[in-house]
Amino acid sequence: MRNRYLEGFARILPSFLIFTSIVGLLIGGVVLGRWDYSVRGLIVAVPAIIASIVLLYMFKHPIGDDDGVSIVFFSVKTAPYFLFILLYLISVIILLAGVNRLLYFFVIAALYLTIFVQIFSQKISSNAIILEIVSVMTNVIYGTTLVYPLFFRTTDILIHNTLSTVTFLSGHTIPVDLDASYAPFPLFHVYNAVSSNILGLPAQDTHFIVTCLAYVIVVFFMYKIFMILSANEQVSLLACLCFSVTPTVLTRGIEMVTSVTAFVGFVILLYLVFTAKERELLKGTGMDSVIFKSLVILLAIYIILVHQVSVAQIVLLIALLMVCELILAETRYFSTYLMLFITISFSAYWIFSSRLFLDQLIGQRIDLDYFDFGEKHQTLIDPSLDQMQGLC
Repeated sequence: MRNRYLEGFARILPSFLIFTSIVGLLIGGVVLGRWDYSVRGLIVAVPAIIASIVLLYMFKHPIGDDDGVSIVFFSVKTAPYFLFILLYLISVIILLAGVNRLLYFFVIAALYLTIFVQIFSQKISSNAIILEIVSVMTNVIYGTTLVYPLFFRTTDILIHNTLSTVTFLSGHTIPVDLDASYAPFPLFHVYNAVSSNILGLPAQDTHFIVTCLAYVIVVFFMYKIFMILSANEQVSLLACLCFSVTPTVLTRGIEMVTSVTAFVGFVILLYLVFTAKERELLKGTGMDSVIFKSLVILLAIYIILVHQVSVAQIVLLIALLMVCELILAETRYFSTYLMLFITISFSAYWIFSSRLFLDQLIGQRIDLDYFDFGEKHQTLIDPSLDQMQGLC
């Protein structure tokens, strides 16, 4: 009975997404009079509509189960691997030579295309493909942060560099009077300060060198998670490839800050949760399950101490996953005890160890006017900012 309802919901979902996307765009433009909101909403609406169309096509033309038989689109074996090495060397030469940036991006696109060919070729080497995905991500990140002078992009990288430098020079975490929002959450700055001390480099250079390495390892854990969920090598590799080419993933790797570090911890936490349950289901691996559950607790503490608000968002995501498990899954990976531990831990830490941050967080949101949609000016410049107005 439950499967019948779920199947009915799945068939309705694509049409509902298309309808909701169109209505949302019209509300932004017609009701609120802010067509700029509708244009920005296209970032979400267009992928949702495309995915809905694909789902409708899949329902009409279902794909049969071939008992794990690999899908082969390209009748090649080793050629793509050698081509990848050649293209990668060319990309490095372009970076060092300072050639036109557009040519560099064409080479990066060719590298991703080569990986795609390898996934659907006759010979699949998961270890090699995962290493290639990580290498391309590292190439793009280092090709931006270490090539452009004084790179800081649009986030608070400069602030984190300053706090890491203070941590490095003083030998202890930053004081509360310097920054009340980051003083109780020092792990990111401690990591950069220790790395700066080991490498003997300034905090700015160390920031981009070591954080990239800590970020790209997320691909390994993503692959393991997808292998547990899908038990299909090609699906897992393709998911990792799609993840690595997402603009958000690449830009967040470039502007690696505390929230991104918490995301890495969240992915590792998911891997540990899934692996602990899989080991628990296997006979004779009870001790391994206990080890993984212990690591889950350590990762939860790490997430709490590395960024202020990420842990609250992660708790909501885990709660959503638990609801999905109750509806869909036969095996429950997330336990209520884990949720209680994380929720109680970060709540207690916020209340007793970071009260100033908590007061700022609540105070800023109490004073907000959630129904203020702003004022749209017909000119490019806000007339209130015209300094010459008072002289006329």
